[in-house]
Amino acid sequence: MTGYGKVSAHLPVGLVQVEIRSLNSKFLDLGLRIPRVLQDKEYAIRNLVTAPLERGKVLVSILFERNVDSGSSLLNQRLFKAYHQELTALCTELKLDQSHLLETIMRLPDVAATENEEAIDWWPELEKLVKDGLQAFDTYRQEEGKKTGDDMLLSCQSIENDLAAVVPFEGSRIETLRSRIKAGLELFAEQEKIDLNRFEQELVYYLEKLDVSEEKQRLAQHCRYFRENLNKDSGGKKLGFIAQEMGREINTLGSKCNHLEIQKLVVNMKNELEKIKEQVLNIL
Repeated sequence: MTGYGKVSAHLPVGLVQVEIRSLNSKFLDLGLRIPRVLQDKEYAIRNLVTAPLERGKVLVSILFERNVDSGSSLLNQRLFKAYHQELTALCTELKLDQSHLLETIMRLPDVAATENEEAIDWWPELEKLVKDGLQAFDTYRQEEGKKTGDDMLLSCQSIENDLAAVVPFEGSRIETLRSRIKAGLELFAEQEKIDLNRFEQELVYYLEKLDVSEEKQRLAQHCRYFRENLNKDSGGKKLGFIAQEMGREINTLGSKCNHLEIQKLVVNMKNELEKIKEQVLNIL
């Protein structure tokens, strides 16, 4: 959802610049920064911008530099003179400093607005410029989206690689657990009193609880499903749900593995998954 677009053109009023930028947000939050002369067109501008957008914190700024030789006044001279007359009289009466009077008047409402700009006859040109800005904005997001998708695919592939790297440690993991349990049993029971058949039965039951075959299988399926939906341009919410399921399987794998090297792989998988979750927020 992050994006940026900026276009400009020479219109009858002067040089007009349209800038559109957005950040991540669960909902569409549109902010407008427009000159006073465009206030009557605020609703139309909002409709133009919100039509192609779904969510995100979007800020649209429209600025223009008036043509000095366009025949229009750059100041509301009548209002400026009225302000100046009253403020000068007031400063004289109260014996106040008048050195900053000009700056004060220029900051007062409507002084910098022209008197004859109420009817905007150049709206069609401005409408086209806003649409061009949206196109530039969308192009930027498409390029960023391609990079984001590539990054998520790399992270997904890294998780799959780490998952495959778990396999060589599983045989030694079971044998290590078996030896550790047997050694602990021998510490607290005499050798001749140990029922080896019962010991093997209990060991099998215990190791079944630590078996990670199902977690590995489900995680591999989730990774494939994530890649398929990313290539089909599925929505960010759906990809986020798949990432949550991937996280559950990785956490369960980490809690059941009981092996140092596998734990290291699990940490790497969690790190890559966090990258995916952050990038998913950028997808509509």
